[in-house]
Amino acid sequence: MALASDSPLVARLGWDELVEHSWTELLAAGLPSQLAALSRDLGERTGRPLRVFTMPTMRVGVAGLAVPFVDDDGIVLDRSVLDDPDVLSTLVSHELAHVLYPGWSDLRVDQRDEMEAFAKILAPNLCTRLPCQVDEAQPMIDLALSCVRAD
Repeated sequence: MALASDSPLVARLGWDELVEHSWTELLAAGLPSQLAALSRDLGERTGRPLRVFTMPTMRVGVAGLAVPFVDDDGIVLDRSVLDDPDVLSTLVSHELAHVLYPGWSDLRVDQRDEMEAFAKILAPNLCTRLPCQVDEAQPMIDLALSCVRAD
């Protein structure tokens, strides 16, 4: 995962090429409906809608990133990801796991490594178990956080 401020490479992305997509478009591209439902539920619970964008992120070697905007959150993916349902599901799950990290909207610099470890544990579970609501994902979130903090 990369945050917009993490590296000079990410800072050089063509932010003027950012294109918003609807969850319906992602469903048509093969994203499991449960991940879209989980994203909507998360946005409703936090009051921060989760929006999806594409831009040419692969030109700097980043397939996807989660971005906390002022009033909402975003998942930014390379446009090519929309052509492969398996990669799309994997990347959306991984970036969604970042947004599910406790304290996501107030993330401190010293929490980034923990958040990335959390996402690496949680994302595969989201992708295989496909919870539709945050309540269904909560045991997976708790387990991932416990695993990360046990190290």
